[in-house]
Formats: sequence, structure tokens, C-alpha cells
Amino acid sequence: MWYYYHMSYSAMVSRWQNGSSGFFNFLDDVKPVVRSSKGGFIPFIPGPRERAEIVKALDGDHSTVVFSWPRRHGKTATSVMIILWRFLTRRTENIAIVANSEKQVVDTAFRALREAFDNTPMLKALASAGTVVVGVDSIHFPATSSVIQAYSSNPSALWGKKLSAAQLSELHASKGSAVLEVLTGSLLDSEGSMMLIDSTVGPMSSPLYDLYQAHIAGDDPSLFFSHISYTDLDDACANGPSWIDPVKLRAASRRMLPSTFNLMHLNRWGDASGLLIDADTLSKCTEVSYLPDPKAIAAGASYVVSGGLDRAFGGSKHGDSTITTAIVMTVQDDEEHYYVLDSEAVLFSRLAGIKANLKRYHRD
Repeated sequence: MWYYYHMSYSAMVSRWQNGSSGFFNFLDDVKPVVRSSKGGFIPFIPGPRERAEIVKALDGDHSTVVFSWPRRHGKTATSVMIILWRFLTRRTENIAIVANSEKQVVDTAFRALREAFDNTPMLKALASAGTVVVGVDSIHFPATSSVIQAYSSNPSALWGKKLSAAQLSELHASKGSAVLEVLTGSLLDSEGSMMLIDSTVGPMSSPLYDLYQAHIAGDDPSLFFSHISYTDLDDACANGPSWIDPVKLRAASRRMLPSTFNLMHLNRWGDASGLLIDADTLSKCTEVSYLPDPKAIAAGASYVVSGGLDRAFGGSKHGDSTITTAIVMTVQDDEEHYYVLDSEAVLFSRLAGIKANLKRYHRD
């Protein structure tokens, strides 16, 4: 049972080591499967652009690897395959698969691992012989003392774990950075450890954007951030992976809100769901500073001052705040211009605080 394609398992493992070349040898020899868009399962084969990103991720000395790719580009499948590769080629691997919620603990990434063992001939043989034990929320390889364990996105469940690798999906949707911080600490003292994050872009207040900013600054050599995005629909249709049908992609663009489509399928930061105003409008906000005086701003033209309220739920667990805002609108050269005069958070979202702010806007 340790022989497959007339080669011993240990000999095959030696072919599977040494960075990206070993990883792609692993894919060629084992042919681990993923779900096919046509139904059933097919061997995992990344597209040319995705393959180039994988090479850079695995051949550098990176302990944190982020795949921020548009939907249906195989970012989670890529993370899963790297986890599977590490699990089968290293000893004493302790790997965490972290879901966004309790309901997703054995879904998405962990389900993809289970399906690979159920539907890949070589992996199924390992499981059938008891060499690898596939459980409801864990996978064990007793001969190498390696384990993959599924966890919910709960810092207390991860606290104190000593990990060699971890996979975390859709960090943009995280309620905070607590899970990321705990996982970082759990991987800190394991040589060759790796944090794998796969996510579309999201609000610029998210931990994912902080990682992107660190990547742009270039001051963290241990971080690799792969960001695939498209300028527009035509770019996505012309340069997307072969398994995405351009006709269906164009149809999806007509059925979805532009901001939602751009966020999911173009993967542009400016379309992140946390933005109230779209990127094109924000790009027109060019004034660096101005006096908060409507008359001075209008410079003799007519103007209107309005108040706005964005009210959060009381006791919000997501860090939401109640905000009051005063805005002046005036017309310059036949175009509407908007200026923010004041914007302030209301402590504890109290009604008295809201009224006080709005009265101050009216008075001042």
C-alpha cells in the first residue's frame, strides 16, 4: 500500500519537498481533486497567473501568505492544497483550519480536505488502510504524528495552541483582529510555520487591509500578499481563469449591484462593502483642507446645509458607532460640491447626544 505508480511512498515524499517545485510534483503525482464546475471532481490545476503567485509564495521565506483573489479563482482550494501537501510531507505537523463561524467549522476548507481524501485514489487508499484517519472535524497521520484540526473563529478555542500551520478564510469578514493575533502567536515558535489566508478584499478597517498596507510598505519580509484584481469587466473577461465563462460573468454583472459585483469579481479595494460611497465618487474628494464655514465655502453662491445620522444598535458587538454629520452643498461651475463641516461619534448612541449634536449644527 506504500507503493503507488511503482514508487515507494518515502521516495515520492522526497520528490514533494523543496518549495514550489516539490508542491507541483505533489500535484502531479497525487492529483488531489476539487469540485468541478461541471459536477463531480477534477484534479486541482491552478491557472497560469495563480501558479505564478503560488511559486512566489512557496519559494520565499514567508511565514504569512495571503491569497486575495476574486471569487472563483481557487484561493481557498490553493490554501487547502498547500495544507494537504505539508500534512503529507512533514512530521509532527499541527495544523488549524479556522472557520468564520460554528456552522462552518466542517464546511468550506475542511470539507474540501475530506472530499480530497474521499475522491482522490491515492488519498482514499491511505484512508481506507487506516494510514490516515479522517474524522468529523480532524485528520490524523499517526505514523508522522501530524494532525489537521478544524476550529471555529473563536480566540479562546485557539489560545495556547502550538501550531505549525494555519488556514483562515475570508479575513475581510472578521469582527476584529483577535483570531489573527492568537494564530500569529501560536505559530511564532515553530520553525517553517505558515499562516495561509485566503480572502476577497473588504473594508479598509479590516485586519486584511492592515496586512495589505504592510505589504505595500514592504517592511515585513515574512509577509507575502498576492492581490489579483481587475480594472473592469472587460479586463476580468479577457484575463480571468479559463474555468470562468466570460458570458456568464457578464450576465452576473447585470444581475448584481455594481458595488457587489466589483467587490466579489473584480476584487478592488475601492469597492469594499464597508464603503458607503463608491470609489469613483471618493476619487473626486480632492480638497485637502477648508474652513468649516458655509458662506466662505460657497463664495457667494447659494448653498444648503444638512444634517445626517448613522445610528448603530445599542451595545453593538461589532464596534459600530452612532455618527452625526453636518454637510454643506453648493454649486460651482454648474456642478454640485459637498463639504463635510462636522462629523462626530455619539457616546453610547444616546438620544440626548444625538439631539445635542444636531442642535449645535443648527445653532452654529
